[in-house]
Amino acid sequence: MGKNYKYIFFLSPIGVTQPLVVILSKDRKRLFMIMNNKISKTMKKIALTIIMAVIVAFGASAQNEKLAQYSFFYPVGTSGIQSINNSYKLSLNTLWGVNGGVNGFELGSIANINRGDVTGGQVSGVVNFTTQNSNGAIVGGVLNCSLGSLDGAAFAGVVNFAGDSSTGGHIAGVGNFVIGKMEGTMISGVINAADDLKGGQISTINLSAGKAKGAQIGVINVANNLKGLQLGVINVSNDGDSLLPVGVINVVRNGYYALELTTSEILSADLTFKMGVEKFHSMFRIGAGRFNNKNYFSTGYGIGSIIHVTSKQAFNVEAICDQIVYDNNWDNNLNLLTHLNLNYQYNITDFLAVKAGPSVKTYITNQKVEGLFNTIDVPYTIVEHTGDNVKTSLWIGINAGITLSL
Repeated sequence: MGKNYKYIFFLSPIGVTQPLVVILSKDRKRLFMIMNNKISKTMKKIALTIIMAVIVAFGASAQNEKLAQYSFFYPVGTSGIQSINNSYKLSLNTLWGVNGGVNGFELGSIANINRGDVTGGQVSGVVNFTTQNSNGAIVGGVLNCSLGSLDGAAFAGVVNFAGDSSTGGHIAGVGNFVIGKMEGTMISGVINAADDLKGGQISTINLSAGKAKGAQIGVINVANNLKGLQLGVINVSNDGDSLLPVGVINVVRNGYYALELTTSEILSADLTFKMGVEKFHSMFRIGAGRFNNKNYFSTGYGIGSIIHVTSKQAFNVEAICDQIVYDNNWDNNLNLLTHLNLNYQYNITDFLAVKAGPSVKTYITNQKVEGLFNTIDVPYTIVEHTGDNVKTSLWIGINAGITLSL
């Protein structure tokens, strides 16, 4: 929308998939709207009335503090058009009301609109909107929108929006948005977004555009500079120095990326791609071996951690699970080989290292070759159990390899 327009928010009547889009200029002096044709005439009239009330609120200034006011809908109420000049300890709105502010409690079935600060409790069936700051317990059936800070506890059926730095807890069915720093917890069903963050974000998608300290927990976590934890399927960050990304795919701009070629008593060759940070990284693997004069392949995933002892020496701990595909049999057979590796790693250069160490392996299979549960050459077993359909074997082996850091 261009640099002159900072805030964009939505009014979506119940049952309407295409919302009314309201665009506020950065200087807060101009307000525009785009209304979808799918909105019914009745809902258009209600939305237009609310928007006109918002426009009136922008042009008003609160001067006096009053005990209470009642509005059927603005300006039909006990204070009439003067309600925008007053702040009230108690405000009750049958449909919607427009006040200069609230310092106590406000209740409205459709919309509570305030030109000044809101402090205390505010409950609306659809929208709570203030051009200044909100502080307290703010509950909206669809939207809580504060163009200033939104402090305290904010609960919205769809969206919480704060135009300035905020503290407390924001809980929404779809999304929480803070233009500024969020100190506290953001919980939503779809997306949380803030500039800076000190606290936690829990949602399907979590975004932090500035500096963050705390945790992001979701399916997709994206942070510019996070000190703390990312727990999700996909974690993305620009800085991994103080970050622990725990996920399937961990993308860190200055993180740890490596290609590794290893061998063991089971897999003649195994190629692994590592991504994340040294203290926690994901591993994607393919390997090959031979049993009973036939080839087998492996595909697997693992997690690993490098613990430095000196600049040249480190311990490498890995947990890996491979699926063995024997004789090109890609049926959904249970044929798993797990590895728990404890390797000594020596860094020859900043980019090249060698490693070797013991590996506790477990092989679980329901696939038979010539009547026996085996598709790999198990050298010996410490623990072995054969049932009617599955065989489990455990032993301690060895693995060694070379690592190229990217």
